[in-house]
Amino acid sequence: MKIKTNQNGFSAIDIILVIVALGTIGAAVYFAVYHKAPVANTANNTTTKKAATASPTSTINQYAGWKTYCGTTSHGCFKYPAGWSTSSVPGEIILAESPNQTVTAEYSDSTGVASGLGNFTTTSINPMYNASTNQKVVGGYYTVSNVPGFNVIDASLLSQYGLAVGKTSDVSNAKGLSFTVTPVEGASRYILSVHYNNQTGNATIGTSQASSWLGTSDAKTAELIAQSYYIQ
Repeated sequence: MKIKTNQNGFSAIDIILVIVALGTIGAAVYFAVYHKAPVANTANNTTTKKAATASPTSTINQYAGWKTYCGTTSHGCFKYPAGWSTSSVPGEIILAESPNQTVTAEYSDSTGVASGLGNFTTTSINPMYNASTNQKVVGGYYTVSNVPGFNVIDASLLSQYGLAVGKTSDVSNAKGLSFTVTPVEGASRYILSVHYNNQTGNATIGTSQASSWLGTSDAKTAELIAQSYYIQ
């Protein structure tokens, strides 16, 4: 069979092949231009993530609505929830107690505090609300009674008595481990201790109960009270 050609020497098959080739090229160009996959803008994404990370979180006043007690002799102050009751004993011993009587904040002159409380197991060491002060809030419990709580102490006592989280230290000569520095010359040193109030009538509790309490909302409130301490 003889294939016919046109005047230019092209056969019908040649023309068909050219048309097919052009169609294929056209389709490829169309899909390349109009259907290409979007390329992720790494620079913009990185910038967005950085901006989100750098965005400051809102400051929450954890003491909003709380009341403040300030000592007339010691000039020390601390905050406590508005719903708490307070009572005083001659000699500036102030007790603030939660409504359900499970937490007690005690602020008093350390002169009458006896030493010999034995060992103290430290579970936390945190700064004051006013971080510029030279005190720390130490959480934990004395091994004599295992009653847990939070004490405001002079930061120098951390190294003096070897206090560290997870460690049991001998504080038998620390007179309550709760000395709070006051700037008043000749003034006694005061204690601010916020602790679990054992209502069972037992002198001691188990270490597991003490550890459990330190993770409760009552303990968080107790720590906030201790962290609020400042000097006028």
